[in-house]
Amino acid sequence: MTSCKICQRKHIDGSTYCDHHHTAYTNLEEGYKQWRYALGVSWVEYLEKITKTSGTGRWVKEVADDILSGL
Repeated sequence: MTSCKICQRKHIDGSTYCDHHHTAYTNLEEGYKQWRYALGVSWVEYLEKITKTSGTGRWVKEVADDILSGL
């Protein structure tokens, strides 16, 4: 069994993340569309801002941190 690269839960098919973290990743992608349009920020700038924004959920922050650590 392969597991989520963040929390070690079973990952969902076609993803390296579990259901929770995969949903967080999808939400990050959708949110970026709005931020990019409104603020003209890059993907990296967006992820950095998201990790520092209060009110951002734990799973979203964990996914953003994971993405940033791989850059």
